[in-house]
Amino acid sequence: MAARDDYLIDQLIELGFVTHQQVDALRSEAEAAGSGVVDLLIDRKIITSNDLTNAKAAHFGVEVVNLADGLPLWKTKDKPGILRGAYGKLAFFQNGDDLTAIDVATGAQALKHDLKANSSAVYTVDDIIALDHGVPEGMHDLMIIDKNAVTRVSTTTGKAVWKVKRGGVNWQGSVHAVLAKGGDKTTAYDWNTGAKLWEVKAGSRPFGYDSGDYIVFVDADKNVRNEAEAATNASIDYLPPYKFTVVDAKTGNVVWTKKDLDGKDIVSHSLGVPGQIRLTSDKGAVANLNIANGTPGIAPDGIENQRFVTYDKKEKTLFCRDFAGAVVWTREAEMSSSSEYQVRKDYVVWPQKDGVVEVIALSDGQFRWRSQFDENPRPYVNEDGTYFVVQQKKELTIVKPGS
Repeated sequence: MAARDDYLIDQLIELGFVTHQQVDALRSEAEAAGSGVVDLLIDRKIITSNDLTNAKAAHFGVEVVNLADGLPLWKTKDKPGILRGAYGKLAFFQNGDDLTAIDVATGAQALKHDLKANSSAVYTVDDIIALDHGVPEGMHDLMIIDKNAVTRVSTTTGKAVWKVKRGGVNWQGSVHAVLAKGGDKTTAYDWNTGAKLWEVKAGSRPFGYDSGDYIVFVDADKNVRNEAEAATNASIDYLPPYKFTVVDAKTGNVVWTKKDLDGKDIVSHSLGVPGQIRLTSDKGAVANLNIANGTPGIAPDGIENQRFVTYDKKEKTLFCRDFAGAVVWTREAEMSSSSEYQVRKDYVVWPQKDGVVEVIALSDGQFRWRSQFDENPRPYVNEDGTYFVVQQKKELTIVKPGS
């Protein structure tokens, strides 16, 4: 995995992607798993693969080669800063308060953008998506966020397309608009022009989820975060109870709201079924609602859309419920601290603290496969669910569920 990339730890710290405390906290776990600290940092989404690429660029410098013949075109003598993305004929580097665009064909500086030392942060499309934010199709520009403004910078010209004052409030990307949130108001700005589109009261610090022509705002009773994360909603642990406001993404009109289920606090939510949101109260009551109008939803076809898996830390139990919320099966065991359960197709991969990894049928809870590994195992499951890998020191176990 990324164990070979641990030489970049100092670079990652220097660039501000991680702290010494975060690295030290993962060293013993990485050694026990036979993997690298950088591997764990990526797995826990503390850093992204793009952050790793930037660290390499800052560590080694930059060389550009011609793909037609593999011959070098040019190479920097000094480190130009953090690579923030290459688009068309321009590559963008951030060095302190300067964002520089370099012509990839010649190595000449094309443009320079002053970040003005206002705690600016540069976000590529990949960065925004890694934060679970939405972006419109065809969006390739950079977003520069500082404590005073949000600026969209063209990756074609290197110049600002628009700039909107944000006054220190949080921001978020949606497929439909750029959202700035402060106080009890959320303001939507047009991605192309920066013009104000609409304003809505959706809570003190809501997070918006795109769903077709709607945005579902989820506001928490309180949240946990540090000052370094104040610019965005990244890495926030939202704590229940939750409140919901669904708005028309074009007009900002409120379609419906929900603050409880039959007077009981809402403690979990899921948008796993397209066009629906699943809410669960602190008493276990479940409501599946159509996002378009808030009416009760209908169970879709496919067992993967009719089974819902959750883990209760207090009870140390894995629960599988049907569409209506009834418990179908359970597993009592403490979950691995290195990995959560993973649902794919018609099965669940269930890693446990004592080293057991199980494959469980989603439909009825029957065992399909079980094996013993070191404490706190971490299975890697591919997106299609056709196989998964469990690493134990220098050994790898590859499993094809159902085979």
